[in-house]
Amino acid sequence: MLPLLVSSKTCPFVQRAVILLEEKGVEHEVKYVDLANKPQWFLEKSPRGKVPLLIVDGATLFESQAICEYLDETNGPQRLAPENPVLRARDRAWFPFAGEDLFGSVFRVMTSTTEEQFDSEARELRARLTRLTEEKTGRWLSGDGSRFGLADVAVAPVFTRLAFFDRLTRTTWLDGMPGLAEYAKRLLERPAILRSVPEDFESALRRLLSQKKSWMLAHYG
Repeated sequence: MLPLLVSSKTCPFVQRAVILLEEKGVEHEVKYVDLANKPQWFLEKSPRGKVPLLIVDGATLFESQAICEYLDETNGPQRLAPENPVLRARDRAWFPFAGEDLFGSVFRVMTSTTEEQFDSEARELRARLTRLTEEKTGRWLSGDGSRFGLADVAVAPVFTRLAFFDRLTRTTWLDGMPGLAEYAKRLLERPAILRSVPEDFESALRRLLSQKKSWMLAHYG
């Protein structure tokens, strides 16, 4: 039986798991759930009531970082995690940084309901992106910066959404951050990342923003 990924189309945490599945060439099935109306079977499977879940060999794995590390360890000889323990620990640390500092900030920008709130959240997001710029010293964020790895998987969903922001607002969100803009381009050209969102990803995001009465969507959309 193929691994089953329990998913939501607009969730950045799910996207991390899909990137690993695509990078490792793991055949899998996908089941989408409505997080606004969670089915009972999902609540019974998910200890935190969140996606992603990966159901494999009769076990249910939860939390995107745990799923990514499992897929990295069990598929193929080439690991995305750095061999050096210190660098490997640094890669792990980028998962909560991205999840709490970046994903949360991106979501608040998208769902701000007034121009004042939008401007405030946009400034906060740019400040956090500036910190990421200061930390990234090579071509990639992972390890010593020489090759794509788990830290890049951790942050990649941010740049998928910033690209959507660019198209929606007809501006450049990474303006003034040339190094980060080049990094984002490398990420978004990577086949596994291109395939990590569904074909209707942008329309699904627009529906979400409409439901949240997003100022950004109303003003630019």
